[in-house]
Amino acid sequence: MLPAFRPQWDARCGAEQLYNAYRQSKLTLEEFEGPRYQRIGHIQKLIADGILADDLRHCRAAERGADRKFSVVKG
Repeated sequence: MLPAFRPQWDARCGAEQLYNAYRQSKLTLEEFEGPRYQRIGHIQKLIADGILADDLRHCRAAERGADRKFSVVKG
């Protein structure tokens, strides 16, 4: 389909780029495998911390009522 296309990256180059970025940012294995970088784990932590309600709404929004619409304030 693209006979003139010559990729400059392969899987190894991509993996090396990620590895170097993780090392440069000093990301630890525990952080990488923790809830911050795993969507379900992160959501479970937000629920456990009381930031999200069981229906996944922000707790402040849940306190106002799930069926209430928000209005736009023009300034």
